[in-house]
Amino acid sequence: MDKLCVIGEDSSGAHPVLLPEVLVTATRFRGAAEFSPSSLSSLNSILLREMPAKTIGEAISGLPGLIFRGYGGRQGIQTAAFRGTSTEQTLVLLDGMRVSNPQTGVTDLSLLSTAGVERVDVVRGGQSALYGADALGGVINIITETPSEEFSTRVQASGGSSGYQAGRISLSGTVGDIGLRGSLSRERGRGDFRFFYDDGRSHSRVRRNGADYSFLTGDFRAAYSPSPDLRSSTGISFTGADRGTPGPVTGVDQTSGARLADRMIRLHQTVDVKVAGGWEAALRFLYTESNQSYTDPAIALGGEPLRSTHEVHSLFVNPELARDFSPAIALVAGAELGRNAIASTSAGDAARWQQSVYAGTRHTLRQTDGWPAEVVVYPSLRYDAFSGHSGALSPKLGISIGLASVPRVQMRASIGRSFRVPTFNELYWNPGGNSSLSPERSVAVDAGCSASADMLGTWTADLSAFSLRTTDRITWMPGPGGLWSPRNSSRVSSRGIEAGLTWTDPSGSVQFSCTSTWTDARKLSEDYPGDPGKGNTLPYTPVRMVHAAASVHYGGLDIHLAESIVSYRYITEANDGILPGYAVTDAAVRYGWSAGVFRPFCRVAFTNLFDAAYESFPLYPMPLREIVVTIGGEL
Repeated sequence: MDKLCVIGEDSSGAHPVLLPEVLVTATRFRGAAEFSPSSLSSLNSILLREMPAKTIGEAISGLPGLIFRGYGGRQGIQTAAFRGTSTEQTLVLLDGMRVSNPQTGVTDLSLLSTAGVERVDVVRGGQSALYGADALGGVINIITETPSEEFSTRVQASGGSSGYQAGRISLSGTVGDIGLRGSLSRERGRGDFRFFYDDGRSHSRVRRNGADYSFLTGDFRAAYSPSPDLRSSTGISFTGADRGTPGPVTGVDQTSGARLADRMIRLHQTVDVKVAGGWEAALRFLYTESNQSYTDPAIALGGEPLRSTHEVHSLFVNPELARDFSPAIALVAGAELGRNAIASTSAGDAARWQQSVYAGTRHTLRQTDGWPAEVVVYPSLRYDAFSGHSGALSPKLGISIGLASVPRVQMRASIGRSFRVPTFNELYWNPGGNSSLSPERSVAVDAGCSASADMLGTWTADLSAFSLRTTDRITWMPGPGGLWSPRNSSRVSSRGIEAGLTWTDPSGSVQFSCTSTWTDARKLSEDYPGDPGKGNTLPYTPVRMVHAAASVHYGGLDIHLAESIVSYRYITEANDGILPGYAVTDAAVRYGWSAGVFRPFCRVAFTNLFDAAYESFPLYPMPLREIVVTIGGEL
């Protein structure tokens, strides 16, 4: 199926990658990522293997323009937001199909492991013209591994700090026209990580209580390809998580018996077929059932401990047609039909239907007199209708211009409208939900350029500028009797610059990258008389982020070192309280060798190597230095 070709860099300059000859997340067209009209980063399986990250959230945390929030250690929820937008304005896809939760609008990235992932595409800027609702800030597309041609078995076991234990086994291979892949993994730990507590009078090192966790994940895929003109894939995956949620730290003594349990089953089916006239047809089907329960014995309602349950069912069908009419013109068009339903003790029972149509074209202009080397234009248009809401029309125009080939100089720009539909919680939460909410809407402009040259290795520099304005932003505000309720009131402006530099030595064995992001995200509206947030920086949005990474490959030895620097963040709308900035260093060393047909490896990963005391969200301390040792192999 998808294959990787020449070695190069992604357009953000954040990481060296293999340029994929795949369906590019930023355009829905096959082609090299360097022709993306939007700012794009891509992490391949090699980089994911080198990093100390266990989850998708940790893996993408250093990418430019992306704000990562971790609510404690491994048991804590992990979220991501782009360029001063909210986490609800980030769309997460798994193999091109949405996994964002319609109840909360937030995807917990701690439930998505890096194991078994072929590539992660991160596209910044509004993408509703391609993917519909909730892609206001950007899109994260996680592409899982496909079955291998030869049969192989991978096993690994891990142990580390705070009682961490993990094991994983996976099998993959092809028999005739049928490819099979399956895996099963288990993680658990006490979660009693060390952190520094500082109340302004004393500074002490303590351990987190009530933060134990257990994760169980499994997946199976069968791919059928009897001819180059027909491909089919069927898959099922399961995720189960049971974890303590001790809540915010307000003192040295922490006592909490609160727990969060998540269960999710996902079924998907895809069929791709080449039909007459050069057309390619695809049909994608996705069904997701998720159950979540939260219990807290410290909170009593009617004499009984608090227990809330939420069950969400999602069904999507996505037919699509594509055709390359010539090397210069290509078309992709499709529809999405979906239904989300919820049964919740907090938000009641509700259902929502979705009907969407979209179309996009790609126009490639080759070099002629007076033209640059190559110009690629991507106009696209999408219409989404949701029951209970007015329809949303999302146009977008993107362009990529190749100014020179030696050295390679590429320019890109895009402008488009995007939107986010209210979540079930915002509409129906009891008490306080507002069923008359309208979708949030935005206009995003993105422009950038990259240059690559060979001089004692390969150098790539990248620069992006963006502007994003959101109207009808949903904000929870106090009302009569002190009851909080969401309203469409806020107007927000976010603008900034992302810069990156990457160097790879001539042999490809040493790589270095550094990115810097500057963001100015402000609230423009006065949502109520005397609103202290008008004109101020949005809470929890860092003004500056810097990430540097270095990798060394020598024989079977891989060394990876990363440094993340995040500036201070305001924690109030009035900007009169701040969360200090921090610098965190992570490292990993991996050594693999061959022992006949068996290829064993050993890996040691360090997170927060120098014991930095920091929080990515107030009152949720992150762990001090932790170590994980993994031993495994492939047969």
